[in-house]
Amino acid sequence: SDIGAFLALEKLQARGDEPVQITGVYNEFTGWFSGGTIASGGAVKAAVKSGRLPTKLLRDPYILAPGVEGADSAVGTHNGFPRGFQWQLDLSFGLLIDFVMAGINANVVRRSLALRHLASSCTYRECASVGYLFRNLVTWLAHGFGFFVGEPINLKPRPGQGPPQWLIQRGGVTIH
Repeated sequence: SDIGAFLALEKLQARGDEPVQITGVYNEFTGWFSGGTIASGGAVKAAVKSGRLPTKLLRDPYILAPGVEGADSAVGTHNGFPRGFQWQLDLSFGLLIDFVMAGINANVVRRSLALRHLASSCTYRECASVGYLFRNLVTWLAHGFGFFVGEPINLKPRPGQGPPQWLIQRGGVTIH
């Protein structure tokens, strides 16, 4: 996400010095979670439950860049959309919804913006076109969730494990 955001920012900055809002829209995404991603999510939940990680901190869009007040600070959400965002109709991409990895990806982008001293003039938000869900489902169904090719999708991979080889080969992502 941050490489794509910086490529877009490079083009947009050529237009002048006005503030920039970058929106990453995942409209094609096929794959599955890795064990490390699932373990990281579980570790965050455990840290919140134990009190080691305050939920207030989780709402900080600059959690990975402590002390930074950026253009996204007022929004106060990880995905960059207003609090309570569930969906939005877009003429180019259709129905937009929250992207499952937006909270992580957007924080990484904002940290990169902060490191380059661009956090005050650039906002980042991330979502998905509902079509990405259908692409995933069609791919999974066409291969019987991997049973047809002898390599089923592991629904609970451990750290170090990822999607099966057939899904890696047929997977992909397109972000606009």
